[in-house]
Amino acid sequence: IAVSLEFDEHANFARAAELARQIIEQILAAKSPEPQLYNLNIPTAAVTRPVEVHIAPMGVARYGEHYIKRVDPRGRAYFWATNEPRPPRGETETDLTVIEDGNISLTPLDFDMTKRRVLEEMKAWKFSVAQTN
Repeated sequence: IAVSLEFDEHANFARAAELARQIIEQILAAKSPEPQLYNLNIPTAAVTRPVEVHIAPMGVARYGEHYIKRVDPRGRAYFWATNEPRPPRGETETDLTVIEDGNISLTPLDFDMTKRRVLEEMKAWKFSVAQTN
């Protein structure tokens, strides 16, 4: 079970850990018929007010590709992703929209991310690789 707490300068990690513990105990008590990977996202709002747990699919919205150039303490330049502009909100509830609404999201995940349809199409491709001497 992967647990994430939304960023906040003054995040209450103890309260977030308590919420996570309560939810994890309930997940384990549910006894899924097969081993399962879960992603649990806790918004900062959840540590200060009552919230709900929403079972939602993973959001796959593409964030903006804006970067800010910064300099680290040793004088080296690096680029920080701003995630702006935010993608438009869709009609389907996802873990991202649940968090934006201030609720806890729980998503069952799958290890295999293979695109089966494309995999089958690709099997017909013929590749030519030059041999070296």
